[in-house]
Amino acid sequence: MELSKLTKKQKLELLDALEAKKTRATTTESFLPNAGQVTVLTSRKKVRVVFSGNGAGKTAMGVQEALAAADGYNPWTKEYTQVPARVAVVLDRPEKVDQVWLPELRKWRTFKAEQFHKHGKPYISRITFQNGSELIFLFHEMEALAVESLEVDFVVFDEPPPRFMYIGLRRGGRKKHTSARYLLIGTPISATWMRTEIYEPWTRGELTDHECFRFGTIVNEANLADGYIKDFSRILSAKERLIRLEGAFSDLDGLGLAHLFHRDTHLIPADKFRWPSQWPVVIAIDVAMAKPHVALMLGINQDNQLIALKEMSLKATAPQFSPVFQKWCEGYNVVDIVVDSLGSSDLSGGDGPLSFIASLQKHGVRCRATNYSEKSDESWISMIRECLAIPEEADNYGDREPRLKVVSTCIGLISDIETVAWQRHRTEDLLKPKLDISKKDYLAALKYCLAAQPHFTTGSDKVIRGKGKAGLRNSDRTFRRS
Repeated sequence: MELSKLTKKQKLELLDALEAKKTRATTTESFLPNAGQVTVLTSRKKVRVVFSGNGAGKTAMGVQEALAAADGYNPWTKEYTQVPARVAVVLDRPEKVDQVWLPELRKWRTFKAEQFHKHGKPYISRITFQNGSELIFLFHEMEALAVESLEVDFVVFDEPPPRFMYIGLRRGGRKKHTSARYLLIGTPISATWMRTEIYEPWTRGELTDHECFRFGTIVNEANLADGYIKDFSRILSAKERLIRLEGAFSDLDGLGLAHLFHRDTHLIPADKFRWPSQWPVVIAIDVAMAKPHVALMLGINQDNQLIALKEMSLKATAPQFSPVFQKWCEGYNVVDIVVDSLGSSDLSGGDGPLSFIASLQKHGVRCRATNYSEKSDESWISMIRECLAIPEEADNYGDREPRLKVVSTCIGLISDIETVAWQRHRTEDLLKPKLDISKKDYLAALKYCLAAQPHFTTGSDKVIRGKGKAGLRNSDRTFRRS
């Protein structure tokens, strides 16, 4: 290209294009996402929801996503998107535009005065880009009808929004030949609906185009003032620390197990873990009639430590469930499969008059029903609390390891443990000594696994099996420390 042959207008346009390219390159190279941000930025799901502590870098991530959508290129997924794009940023109040978003935007871009538009408002309500994209600011106080009429390509919710705004803007992603995406970020101090309508259904595998993330303030420690987390923690109650520093939900009073479960201690990163195929596992299946059946696999290692290895959820009849389940079990030494006794009911298998359990057995799954003692609430509560408790004294290796650990991919079980509450009396504001697992299917499956009392024998040969028929393999298999 010969610059001497270009008109003044073409030269100015070329200069602007070169500046924009340089700015994008600078942004990509200089923004270094923390460990929590990386998992979100690289996800390609349509709806991503982040529950995190204060100061975890949520807004910085939201700004980067908004700029990438306006540019039409995502440097983390290496994807190009359609431009011009309308990017909506939803804030809880207008002051956050000047106080939070504009300072963060200006860290990464140089804006000209003519790019900012107020439209008669006391704050900037729209930012335009050279490629025709626009970034518009919306607020929780808006009327529902005003949100319903908008068409959007990308939306960032900075802090949990009212449900009507989320629903309205999901409807706003209806433009033909586009695929709108949504990012919800915030500390879950409010918006209970996000837990009940997004997070919990997602953990059950019901929202396949969603992905939820949870991380604490600690992931962003390198970008915070020295001692900030420790100082901030001092002024918070135990419950506030869970919410503001770890991203726990605020509406869960009377929690039964959350105080015993610590992600930094109880979780095993899936990418750093391998289970030996010869070690024993037990499986429990929680049967449901109107929702997916849930299965949980619990392994027993040579130290008799219990590891929740994997989980599955599938809404299907017993004949449909059986082949999927058997494939899911491949490569594991299954010594016992216990099924909720609800599966003993006639006609429950979707296989003629057969029960769910009888149909599974017909199709090659050697399983048994739970017995009365295995469904005891009193013994179950004692077992789960003992398994989760961190010992006060260290072992011979200097470690204080709980007996039960969970592989990080068991998101349904993790959610159930963290959110299960004690049952309440209907007429009095009192808690019963009984965990409410009526909607905690993965936790119910764990209950049956623990009740089977699995052991890895370390001395003389000992049979590992429950009452009745046992696992997919030899029910009389024995295990000794090698």
